[in-house]
Amino acid sequence: MEVLRAFKNDDPNGNGIADEIPTGGRAEARWMNQLFGMYGLAMWEGYPQWDIYDGELTYAGVTQNMRDALEWIAALYAEGLLDPETLLNDKAAWDGKINSDKVGIWEHIPQECYNTAETIKDATGTEPEIAILPAISAPGYEGFYTARRINGIQFAVANTDDEQKIQNIMKVLNAYADTELWNTMYTGVEGMHSEMTDGVLSRKPDDKATMQKLVLEPWNGIATVDFQVQLLESQKNSERDWAISQAINNLQESQKYVRPMAGDGIPSSIYADYPDINNRTLFVEYATKIITGEYSIDKFDEFVEKWYATGGEEVTKLAREWYASVAK
Repeated sequence: MEVLRAFKNDDPNGNGIADEIPTGGRAEARWMNQLFGMYGLAMWEGYPQWDIYDGELTYAGVTQNMRDALEWIAALYAEGLLDPETLLNDKAAWDGKINSDKVGIWEHIPQECYNTAETIKDATGTEPEIAILPAISAPGYEGFYTARRINGIQFAVANTDDEQKIQNIMKVLNAYADTELWNTMYTGVEGMHSEMTDGVLSRKPDDKATMQKLVLEPWNGIATVDFQVQLLESQKNSERDWAISQAINNLQESQKYVRPMAGDGIPSSIYADYPDINNRTLFVEYATKIITGEYSIDKFDEFVEKWYATGGEEVTKLAREWYASVAK
């Protein structure tokens, strides 16, 4: 709290103006795990996950942990320690504030912080030092950052009897599993995805228009920490060493504070008949209004009742049946 107040009231940038945003996130209460994680909540990019609470697999969004977290985050908002536009920020708006060196503490993917560091340097002329915030524990809770081991489907293959297509598909799958090709896949096509500097082919900052044209992303689906470090090391050159080194250090440091969630890999089929629960419709409404002060924290109990009554009870039953089947 004192650090956040210092960001708000002091002059960390030395520009004579107290213009720093202490912390914040994005619309739908996303990308704020630096705050939710303090209350022992399993969250992934702002989505409440399934984990063990009171001895049973439970949706994090309806726990006492979440109630206490929202009450505290609402207090931050009321004191001006949370970006007042947090619940309006889209990705571009929030990234813009971070990249212009206006935000003190934020959630991001540690191995990608070199992009942010380089962008801030381009905007301000100063090389920022981006460090990992250790997992802080709120009173009565054990704080952590949520690890996810099972990612989504990377690609799909249509059923076919065409022998040539089958052989081509197998070539792609074999290439995907060949660790010696991973760096080539990562850097992509020179001029489109990467550029040569000091004899080193380095990937450009992510651009959705071009990155979607990458064939495969092995680092996103099956990469280990060691492999991520290997990829980062390959991106070093005389101009980028300072930023890449931060990303490597932050990736390795972050491993001290992450733990997997019990519901990792839970099938989306549990939400088949309840799309609003899958979309967090009710959670987003109540979380947003509680944080901004439109609702008192007592309204959280109403949310929990509605959540269970509108499909949460059945979804929880299915989730626990799945967990019992995989925990054997």
